[in-house]
Amino acid sequence: MKTSVLIVTILFATFNAVSAQDCNNLNEEANRHMGRAEIFADAAEKGGDISNILNALNEYKAAYQYAPNCPDICYDVAYYAEKYSEIDIDPSYCNTAIEYWRKYLQIFPNTTEKKGIEIKIGMIEAKKEIYEKLQIDMVFVKGGTFHMGCTADQGRDCNSKESPVRRVTLNDFYIGKYEVTQAQWKGIMGTNPSLFEGDDLPVENVSWDDVQTFILKINLKTKKNYRLPTEKEWEYAARGGGYKFSGSSDIEEVAWYESNSNGRTHKVGGKKANGKGIYDLTGNVWEWCSDLYGEKYRIARGGCYKAPARNSHNAFRSYYVPSTRSETLGFRLACDADQ
Repeated sequence: MKTSVLIVTILFATFNAVSAQDCNNLNEEANRHMGRAEIFADAAEKGGDISNILNALNEYKAAYQYAPNCPDICYDVAYYAEKYSEIDIDPSYCNTAIEYWRKYLQIFPNTTEKKGIEIKIGMIEAKKEIYEKLQIDMVFVKGGTFHMGCTADQGRDCNSKESPVRRVTLNDFYIGKYEVTQAQWKGIMGTNPSLFEGDDLPVENVSWDDVQTFILKINLKTKKNYRLPTEKEWEYAARGGGYKFSGSSDIEEVAWYESNSNGRTHKVGGKKANGKGIYDLTGNVWEWCSDLYGEKYRIARGGCYKAPARNSHNAFRSYYVPSTRSETLGFRLACDADQ
């Protein structure tokens, strides 16, 4: 028994001596990055500019490349990756935190913090799953020139709000592949205003004003510059192929509308995409655009699950007071091409 205890004690002491050596005898490159990391870390702990957290993380990661057996540096990488994951919802920071906490436990398996770190890893994994649901799939749309409004392919359903046809030129932009879902809304806002509940259903019952709050919050979380599409961008994204609806002249192929929806919304992406790879631009929920209609209304496009086919063609325009909430109103995001 005494011999076994002695062996374990010797092994533990040897491990700690090796770890100490790995941390104390750093080469020039490791020391250079550590010096920078500690400056940023000190600033981060005092508050202020959140970029100090990211800079500390990057410098500790760089130092770790030159000292992969130093548990102290590994710990610092994990700590600042976890810290930054509270600010930015990019799942990659959760992945980094998980990876380096696990490495730390491999390097230093006898740490007294082992149980707490294992719990921490589980919590970060759960957070990562939430963050993955919050990611917005964007489709690149190459800019160009098109005719907007009541063109011949829109048939006899056009009305005066869609005339005259005008020639429009747009720059490149990105637009959401799907309508914003309830999971994404809940992840940012913490509540779900929708009548028909389901994580993969489009969020609805949101006003134009509500959407502006969502955009402000998601931009703070992601460091991106999401916005609503302009009406011109929306119609340009919807058109293509000379179709009446977005992706087909047969509305059944591409949309949930009055005749096939059973009076409710459906999972985003459940119908055929249009030629640009974008789903549900026709049907499911009306989609807010950024534009004013007159002096006090905001444009909504695309029809909805309650709308008849005659009110769902690509050029059809609807408009609401910005404070309007309805189970037929949702949205998708856009952003400039340089984001």
